[in-house]
Amino acid sequence: MPKIVDALERAVQDGRAIAAINAPGFDAMVGIAKAARHASQPVIIQTSARLVRKHGAPAIYSWFDAARRITESECYLHLDHCQDEEILHACIATGWDMVMFDGSSLPIEDNITRSRALSVIAHANGVAIEGEVGAVGGEEDGHEAATNVASTDDIVRLALEGQIDCIAIGFGNVHGDYSSTAHLRWDVYESAHALAKLPLVLHGGTGLSDAEFLRAVRAGTGKINISTELKKAYARVVVEDRLPDILRKDPAALHGKLEDAAFEVALHHITLFGSFSERTDK
Repeated sequence: MPKIVDALERAVQDGRAIAAINAPGFDAMVGIAKAARHASQPVIIQTSARLVRKHGAPAIYSWFDAARRITESECYLHLDHCQDEEILHACIATGWDMVMFDGSSLPIEDNITRSRALSVIAHANGVAIEGEVGAVGGEEDGHEAATNVASTDDIVRLALEGQIDCIAIGFGNVHGDYSSTAHLRWDVYESAHALAKLPLVLHGGTGLSDAEFLRAVRAGTGKINISTELKKAYARVVVEDRLPDILRKDPAALHGKLEDAAFEVALHHITLFGSFSERTDK
């Protein structure tokens, strides 16, 4: 069993979740890994297919490995939403802990077939697979989809026949900011763990309340994705009034500021999701 699968299953059993944070570069990876070390909790560092396409799997893996070694933290590397077979295979071969084949936009038969074929290769290399059924709406690092709510049959079939290790469920959730969460189909999400018998993955985490995060964890979520919150923190850094003056004197200061921004976002979510096992309001 890949180590990341064991970590996810233990999180579900303990009533907590592992924060999975999208890192746009090395600065973010170091900040996220430092936060995991500070909190004494595991963390999943995620990369987009677009980032891998731009820099190559070996380069990105070297960034991750350096961040992990510098901080001596429990970190896992994950490829977020991807259908590109070349990128998926490159990440598997390079040593990612988990990759996500997002076949949620495909007919369920195609989603199952391609997930299963990739799972055989991944598992032979000690790599886990995340699948998705019922598309998560919005745009995320070049990946776009319309919101779709997963059906009971599709949840069961992808989990069983796709040979995946964890499953993302579309239940009205979106990437980016929510105008409202009143439309979320919690009835679908809260039934999914019993159907799939796999750790659930919550996409579209930014903008949910602490109570909604807790509700997801109580439903069997082992992994919660955070991306938009880090993008907002990065944006605050680059629009800082004094930044141009600072960079003229010390260009490397930007890296420290971005690392600090990633640390703060990561520490908040790692600590929050890890604390749910101690909550009594079940």
